[in-house]
Amino acid sequence: MLLSIKKYRAFALVLLLLTFLQAQNQNKTNGLKFTDISGAPVAFDEFKGQITVINFWATWCAACLKEMPELQKLHQSFSDNQVKVVGVVVMSDTGKINQMLKITGVNYPIFIGTRQHLQNLSHSLIIPQTIILDGQGNILTKFEGAQNFQNISQFIKNYLSEVNLSTNNHNETDLSKD
Repeated sequence: MLLSIKKYRAFALVLLLLTFLQAQNQNKTNGLKFTDISGAPVAFDEFKGQITVINFWATWCAACLKEMPELQKLHQSFSDNQVKVVGVVVMSDTGKINQMLKITGVNYPIFIGTRQHLQNLSHSLIIPQTIILDGQGNILTKFEGAQNFQNISQFIKNYLSEVNLSTNNHNETDLSKD
């Protein structure tokens, strides 16, 4: 009898853990909205269907500004609409945004976000922070601190290879069963 109670508790704990893990991986971008730097609203659903690299940064953050040209390289190397790079400026004086964009030379889309956007997506307020989403808006990974082109590019290439392999394996037909 004691053993069956322990098994029941273990089973209940596993179910609770699985429920928690599933809730952690849920799509946190549903209904997510920002404004662009001209003040126009932008619904994040516009980016569904492609891998999206979201970089949270601030105008006063030296590491953020150093990282932005690396993200510009990423933006240019994946310009085939399969990957979209966007920046979200948070906790910043909006009057300095355009000045920082000129200094860093970026031309990928920049949105104005809030601390709450960052907290809701990543459960962290660390910046710079880069979050990579799949085509459905699910978080694939996040990088805290400044990153370089090579790190992010390699992650994306590996992910695309896995997705292509998975798709190819599902589409293959076994011709030996005639």
